[in-house]
Amino acid sequence: MTAVYQPFKRIDVDRVRDEVSSERGARSIIERYGLEVRQRSSRWLRLRECPRCHYVSSSLAIGIRVDGEAWVHHSSARECRGDMFDLIGACEGFDARKDFRRALKIAMEMILIDGEVDDDERIARENERRKRREDAARAERQRIEAAQISAGNEWARLKREWWKKPRAYVESRRLDARKLIEHGYLLLDQDGNACVPLFGFDGELVNIARRFARPRDPSRKVTCMKDCPHSGGAYLGRLQEIQHGTTAVLTEGIFDSLTAAQIWPERVILGASGKGQLATIARHAAPLILEHGGRLVLVPQNDASGGGQDAMVRAGRAAQEAGLVLDRHLFVLDITPHKDLSDAHCHGWRP
Repeated sequence: MTAVYQPFKRIDVDRVRDEVSSERGARSIIERYGLEVRQRSSRWLRLRECPRCHYVSSSLAIGIRVDGEAWVHHSSARECRGDMFDLIGACEGFDARKDFRRALKIAMEMILIDGEVDDDERIARENERRKRREDAARAERQRIEAAQISAGNEWARLKREWWKKPRAYVESRRLDARKLIEHGYLLLDQDGNACVPLFGFDGELVNIARRFARPRDPSRKVTCMKDCPHSGGAYLGRLQEIQHGTTAVLTEGIFDSLTAAQIWPERVILGASGKGQLATIARHAAPLILEHGGRLVLVPQNDASGGGQDAMVRAGRAAQEAGLVLDRHLFVLDITPHKDLSDAHCHGWRP
């Protein structure tokens, strides 16, 4: 019996990736695995439970990009993030980076395409993909430029007659509001709420975070300007300030950052807007610390849940992966038994 020759079908991985890394692909994954999502913004869908580590987050710290470009568990390790293939693997219980063929097959079944290569279609899709990326990059640049203008205008508005603003809330934390304002770390609104700058990793002001003295919703003590980046940067300090021999201090939250600025006025304070940003900031700061022969000091929070310590451990690992050596370039400040740096300062702790 003569075997019938059948040409091998090459799989157009880029085509499958394009299909699954789209809004349609993201929705298909959500529907297939019954993921319960909430849309908190125009760009992200939020989940309560991480599909990989199954951690349940009350703050919905797990996100899937609406456009299907990525997913991330903001408070977890680097394994709990990736593209839509990684998300499929997480939902199925395997590592897509180690078994990509399996993830690819599931993706093809899910979006009902055979993945065969067609030269004309491939060219058209490559052009479409290039245009989509260029459009996305252009839109992101415009968004950042608009955020810089908005944040700059708001900072200038807050700065007017700052000496007339009530300082009791900030000074109740044993902080010298006047000095912090003069150094550009702090401004106050008419109600005495603490306002601090958020600088992007390029050094530009992109947002202003506000810590309320009397929040209407106790679960939302901090807000940022709408339509401006809430992450991808640091409170108070700029990465560009890291020079020869600089000591940078990585903190979490507004009052810990302001306290660090008062205790160590000669150091660069890099304040994280949340636990999920600590490792990101460390990853960006570490190469500059290494290049300039500086030091990075980590100041963990000792919250009851242990999340603060875990997040700072991940930040330390990120710094070490970038080349920093513990007790040489990288140091951890122990403030036990206090819950955070601000609390320690209020109780008389001094370095």
